[in-house]
Amino acid sequence: MLPTDGLDLIRQDSGRFDRRFPIGPVEWPHFDLLWIHEGQVALSIAGAATELAVTAPGGVLLLPATTFEGRASKAHAEASICHFRLPGDWPTGHLLPRPQEALTLQTMVALSLRLAGQGAPLARRIRLVAAIIDGFGAPHDGPATNTPVDRAWRQAAERLDRIRGLVDVAAQVGQSESAFRAAHRAQRGTSAGAELISLRLATAERLLVTTALPLADIAQAVGYGHAETFSHAFLRGRGIRPGAWRRAQRPFA
Repeated sequence: MLPTDGLDLIRQDSGRFDRRFPIGPVEWPHFDLLWIHEGQVALSIAGAATELAVTAPGGVLLLPATTFEGRASKAHAEASICHFRLPGDWPTGHLLPRPQEALTLQTMVALSLRLAGQGAPLARRIRLVAAIIDGFGAPHDGPATNTPVDRAWRQAAERLDRIRGLVDVAAQVGQSESAFRAAHRAQRGTSAGAELISLRLATAERLLVTTALPLADIAQAVGYGHAETFSHAFLRGRGIRPGAWRRAQRPFA
């Protein structure tokens, strides 16, 4: 985690990258927080062994004097930048956001852009940027486990459009629904049914923020048969309809 005392905010901006307008090559004398709100970019960063693919919601925090360049992987990518200084001597390199916090960080970055556009007090904007930076660094989670319950949920996340219920989740690891419910409860101490709803809604949140897909397509992608069923489930789980949530979260709308 970077110490943020003495943070000096230089510039915040947003825009679109496409194949005609690549990123860099460039090397800044300050920190550069590059956040991808929609689409994907491929980045070549000095000192990194391989090219880095950054998919929305996601970003990279480039340390001072780190040379990088990139391009949109598809037609275009919506992105924002935040340039800032911190006192001290820093090595070159980059940091990545903790995966579990990416969607929350995207919301914070969007708020930060809005505050900058509204001319909000600088002290408030600096506090928010410091909180965003706190989301970058090596994850503190332990190594992923590989129990049947863990495998079932990982596979379900990859094929959520074909998961109609817990019986489908359980079948991926050769278990009955009742046996899977019991194993899930024993391992995680929570309801497997609630876990499936949470997975559907979290995936829907990501798609609402990072794509322009119609609600009917998102409903299908997360395993709901109809847009209205999805809308009611989202309202119950999040207290707001998905269309309104999307409008509130997207900084480029």
